[in-house]
This record gives sequence, structure tokens and C-alpha cells, in this order.
Amino acid sequence: MKIKRNVLLAPYTTFRIGGPADFLVEASGENDLIWAINWAKEKDIPFIVLGGGSNVLISDKGVRGVVIINRVQDSGFKVQSYSPKFKVEQEKEIIFPRLKPLRKKEITFKDFDYDESHCPKIEVEVASGVTLGRLIDQLLRRGITGLQWFVAIPGTIGGAVFGNIHGGSHFFSEVVKEVKVLNPEGEIKTVVNNECQFDYDQSRFQTSGEIILSVVLSLYLGEVKKACWVIKEWGGFKIKNQPQNSAGCVFKNLDQETCRRLGLPTPSMSWVIDKVLGLKGKRIGGAKISEKHAGFIVNEKNAQAEDVLNLIRLVRKKAKARLGIEPDLEICLIKENGICHHLSDNEKNEEG
Repeated sequence: MKIKRNVLLAPYTTFRIGGPADFLVEASGENDLIWAINWAKEKDIPFIVLGGGSNVLISDKGVRGVVIINRVQDSGFKVQSYSPKFKVEQEKEIIFPRLKPLRKKEITFKDFDYDESHCPKIEVEVASGVTLGRLIDQLLRRGITGLQWFVAIPGTIGGAVFGNIHGGSHFFSEVVKEVKVLNPEGEIKTVVNNECQFDYDQSRFQTSGEIILSVVLSLYLGEVKKACWVIKEWGGFKIKNQPQNSAGCVFKNLDQETCRRLGLPTPSMSWVIDKVLGLKGKRIGGAKISEKHAGFIVNEKNAQAEDVLNLIRLVRKKAKARLGIEPDLEICLIKENGICHHLSDNEKNEEG
């Protein structure tokens, strides 16, 4: 495998922010990924693994050690098991139905959500480096549904499990049966769903040191036309209203108890930043709180990580003064030492 030196990390992230890594390796197969990790350990060099580069903010100083880019797709995915009464269709062209589009003034996820639990279940094993968009497309071509809620979310399957991403009211943990990992001792283990410690944008993998190799998903032989409609309408709405050059929503939404205590009409931090704090459109350096969606900070013009961090600090400071809260981060901060974290309570006022 080719080991590159002193590689700028900004192009490997959706934020387009980040200094250089001492070393960078792109792993295209599971064996490559394991080799790269073992190489770093043998050389006693710290390492981190990145997938699609979304949901992260990398230090302007870069990362000391090895950054391993997970391109592990292998054969993409394979059907593991399904009811003998049904069979997976061969790949075919997706025909998006010509259903009447929604013309409502205000569109919410409730307009698209529906229950698939009556459909036949099917298990699919997916390599951790497969991108979510590619997988959704390939599955639908074979009549498999269940991931349509996560349309227009960048990143890989490994990242989706690591961060337990959410699409509308659905969390990725709903479709995860088990996860194959490489643990810190170099052993390959299987972690079942109830051992993953899934929570809102959380999983055990954020602190366990385990590297996700592949995932078994529990999906459906469902209504493909309906799923395609969700992708076309809900996905189109998100793409239109979702800012680019961003890591995604920066802050977690408020919990329901906090929302009720403060008398807020919604737990949305985007709404709080816009309507309560009045910070929509606020700019520091090359970073800006998006005018499309105040939950996003965008790299408008050659932003530095410090510009983004200063906006985060500003939001926290105003939220503390106005509401008595310090909102938690949804994105992960990657420091120069390679530690990836979301800031604990005692770190919220420290430099990122």
C-alpha cells in the first residue's frame, strides 16, 4: 500500500477544512484496512480512521500520526439471509414513480414517514467503506428498502453506525443487526445491536477504540415505488435546503424535557439559533452560520477550523446567557493528537 506523507486533510472532508496529516493511507479492502492499522501499531504511531469525512471538524494544525481513509467496499454488499418465500430481484433500473409531488408550504418528515414492519425482512452484510448513497441505490435496484430515510446524507456505512445518524425521526440503529469490528487487541469480533450502546448520535464505537469492518443490516423487501418517492421528494427537499461545504448539523437538538422546561415550541437547535439567539447569518472569518439552515455552519470562503470553533463558542455563550444551556455538539472535533471527541461538560470552554 502507498503511504503518503504530509497530506492536507481538507479535501477529505465535507467541510473542506483541516491541516496536514503526517501520514495518509487509503484502504480499499478489509485486509488493507487491517494492514494499515497493524502497520501503525508496529511503528508505535497514533492513527485515526476517516470515512466520507462528514460530521467532523479537523484541527488547522492537522493530525500527528496516520490518517487511514476507509475506502473498504469489497463487493459492496451481500445478501446474508431472507425468507425462502421471497427472492431478491436481479439488478434493474430504478423507475421513479410519477406521483403527485407535495405542494405544501411547509414540508416536514411526517409527510413522508410510513411503517414497513409488515414487509418481509432481509439481512444484508455491508462493508464499512460503502457510501450510503451508493448502497441505497444498489439496494433499491434489487427491491430492498429501509434506508430511504437516510437519503442525501453524505458519508459511509461505518460512519453511519459510528455516529448513529438520524434521518427524520429514524436512527440508523433501527436497521443494524450486528457489527464486525477489529478491537484494540487486534481481534476480529462481532458486536450485536444491544451491545452497541446506541443513543442519539452516539454509539460505543466513539470511545471503545474498535474499528468497524462491516455491518449486517436488517432491511425489507418493501415497496420500492414508495421508497423512491420518499427519496425523490424528501431527498430533493433536503438537497435544496441543506447547505454545502459543511459537516452537517453542528449541534444536537434539545431533549424534550429541556424543551418543555424552557417553554420552546420545538427542540430544534436550528430554530433556537435563528429565533432566540438571532445568529442566523453570523460570520466569523471564512465561516458562517447558514442562512438556509441555522443548524449548519458553512465554509463560505477558505474558513479555518478556528473560525468554526469561534462560532460554536458564540452560540454556546449566547445560549448560556439567554437560556441557561450549553448545547452539545453533533459533529466530532479531531484534535492535532488525533483524539476525536464531542466535548464533555468540563471541556466545553477549552480550546478545540
